[in-house]
Amino acid sequence: MHKHVRLFLLLIPLLGLFHSVAAKPINIVLVGGPDSHYYGAHDFEGGVNFLAQALRNVSPDIKVKTTVGDWPEDSSVFNNADAVIVYSDGLAKHVLKMENKEILDKLHAKGVGIGFIHYACSVEKDGLGPDFLEWIGGYYEPFWSVNPKWVAGFDTLPRHPVTRGVQPFTIYDEWYYHMRFRDDMKDVTPVLTAGPPEKTRQKKDGAHSGNPHVRARSGMPEHVAWVALGDNKQRGFGITGMHYYWNFAHPDLQKLLLNACVWLAGGKIPGEGLPVHKVTFEDLVKLNPGKPDDRWNKEVKDLWEARIDEWNLAN
Repeated sequence: MHKHVRLFLLLIPLLGLFHSVAAKPINIVLVGGPDSHYYGAHDFEGGVNFLAQALRNVSPDIKVKTTVGDWPEDSSVFNNADAVIVYSDGLAKHVLKMENKEILDKLHAKGVGIGFIHYACSVEKDGLGPDFLEWIGGYYEPFWSVNPKWVAGFDTLPRHPVTRGVQPFTIYDEWYYHMRFRDDMKDVTPVLTAGPPEKTRQKKDGAHSGNPHVRARSGMPEHVAWVALGDNKQRGFGITGMHYYWNFAHPDLQKLLLNACVWLAGGKIPGEGLPVHKVTFEDLVKLNPGKPDDRWNKEVKDLWEARIDEWNLAN
């Protein structure tokens, strides 16, 4: 066989993937809040940079705009958006304020998909809570939900476009759980569910630490990522992990996030899920404008490097 014919045949599956993502280009807007916490945690600008690069690598049909810092003053960034994904702090430090929610209301009404990552899922019950229930089907409610760090084992995954190609995996993160969902989980589908360690349920009462509702669910599984449909089939997504920026290197978690972003935008997810690439520790450092601080030392650095190397060797 002529070498050029052979090369073309090898490229056919890749070309098919590019054209299967969308019949026309899809537009995704990633909104990152100001970085907080310490280096490697709540590095929202680094996370937005990573997701934008990874999505662009999937297909030229995916167009990505990014904003970081405060909520964008120029709302034209949302023009032609098919999906908006927010990665920021929550509650009083949430990048989305009540005075800006009308923007997402209008986008949601037009059928634009909306997603929130990690602390961005956390809002007040008497504030943006009802809006989150409408947009994404659930949220972190203080004195109802909790936010411990634990090793979550996702042993089984439901059949859904967002989970296509994602294999069962285990990972350490700050996985909030016992979220406030719509009554009877109406049109809400969990995509990541795990059983938290019992010790995470036994903390003293507080806005984030513990409460009787959580303790009453001893031994029960908890949903930490989900998708939802609106009354007009608008798409929503929430995930409570991603406290640690370095976890973007995990291939299965990365695939789930990319699948979710494209699904929110109405794109097509192939049976094997969207392609992911091995990500090194150095790759993530280059995408993260944050600077090491007093909590960043050789021991912590070596720990994350070793985890990422292990993930890459296993895949």
